[in-house]
Amino acid sequence: MSDERRDEETGRALGRAIESQSIRSTPYASSRLAQKVDRPAGRGWTYVLPMAAALALFVAMGAFFFSRGPQGVATPDTSPSPSMSATTGPAPTPTPPPTATSGPIATESALVYFARDMLPPLGHSIPAAAPFRTLPAAERISARVRTLWGAPAPSTAGLINAFPSRPGGSPLRNVTTTLSGDTATVIIDAGTWDGLSSAETIALVGQLVYTITEEPGIRRAVLREPGKDHMVIGTGILKEPLSREDVNGYRTFNRTDGGEITAGDGQLAADIVDWRASAEDVAPGLGRFVVELKPTGPLPHQGFVPSFTAKLEQGRNANDQEPGKYVLRLELPDAYWPQTPGEAFHCCPFKPVDKTPIRLVAAYPLGSGSGRPGVGFGIQLDDARPWRVTVMQSPLRVVVDIGGHPDAVSDSVAVYRPQPGATVDRTFTVSGLARAFEANVSWRLRDQSGRIVANGFTTASIGTSAVWGSFQTSVTVPPTVTGNATLEVFWGSPRDGSDVGLVKVRLWVP
Repeated sequence: MSDERRDEETGRALGRAIESQSIRSTPYASSRLAQKVDRPAGRGWTYVLPMAAALALFVAMGAFFFSRGPQGVATPDTSPSPSMSATTGPAPTPTPPPTATSGPIATESALVYFARDMLPPLGHSIPAAAPFRTLPAAERISARVRTLWGAPAPSTAGLINAFPSRPGGSPLRNVTTTLSGDTATVIIDAGTWDGLSSAETIALVGQLVYTITEEPGIRRAVLREPGKDHMVIGTGILKEPLSREDVNGYRTFNRTDGGEITAGDGQLAADIVDWRASAEDVAPGLGRFVVELKPTGPLPHQGFVPSFTAKLEQGRNANDQEPGKYVLRLELPDAYWPQTPGEAFHCCPFKPVDKTPIRLVAAYPLGSGSGRPGVGFGIQLDDARPWRVTVMQSPLRVVVDIGGHPDAVSDSVAVYRPQPGATVDRTFTVSGLARAFEANVSWRLRDQSGRIVANGFTTASIGTSAVWGSFQTSVTVPPTVTGNATLEVFWGSPRDGSDVGLVKVRLWVP
């Protein structure tokens, strides 16, 4: 993408959320943020200016998660659950809040968010002064912001805290919050923030918006300075309410028929062998949910797609037991879950994940009675981000992917490997998902001057469908190419041959 195009996207994205000011062209290498993340020169946060497009607004989507799904699920455990068996027995007993520890200051835990290189913020629970959980909602939001101030970032690679007490700067004097409907107005008295670079601005705003809207029922954050109707943070003036979708970095949002996909080759009964969820395992910023099926009869043809409906809905997010701001519902009308004796399917078996972007997954029957009513799954999400559904064979699996790296995802192409900013070998593998005409996926490699130095194409597993197909191919870098390079993945329009679904992945060739 040309610099002019990126600047144009940045301007449009910032329009409503951050009123334009004179941009300080602080080089990343000399910024405070650069000193916190050890990365090779010419990569990483140097790509952060295009991330201002994170502030593009998305349209809120209606309906509640539990209107068709299970009611009254237990509070999820906080430990990740990367692999979850379909027959784990009844839902576990809710875990009570932690008790106060001995010593002068009792602590509880608060979920706050830390910034990442060109990715949505990542949530982590850190100690907070007790009482926390029993505070009124407005005071709890203020407590989260105070807890985030100067907190050391977790050891997870790439995480930073852009909201610290600054050496020689003003301390955090006060935080006050007022609530109106689903909006929290937070006044932060901490001096000025006008010395931040563009990278630090985006990181700080993202952390604050996600941390503030962690409160159940709160979807938008308004940031203010004492006595003012706005807040100056680095390169912008914040006036308008901001949601997580305004700041999570995704410039495209995958929706088919208003956010619903219905697909499949007709009725074929299948038993559910397993269902599991993970986050950040396949690719940064990506949550994955998998339902493994065993058909009760022979498949009618190779590449069979079981019937399903997938839809993104706004979650109720009423309390800690219903944590999803959004819920992606996957319903399989021909599937059957053979339960172990005593397993209370009607009483909402759920599997906690508690790692951005997936909080938990809950299963529910689509009908009632002693027959095979079909099975639905509600995937509770921290935010609304691009999502896609694919079907994999041997064994047969329906896979739902949510998110991915914002620079590697479009409305019809998602590249999982290599990741933007990666250092690649002279021959490297490109893999991901695509929804391309006749499954034809093209790629080309440009050197740092923009010249095309290699190109080719591959075939996805599924084509011309609402269901995405997987693809994988190899790229060989010519021996004369070193330094910055850009991998472009797309498919050609059958009408005029133009690039469709183009994503540009910036790489480093040693």
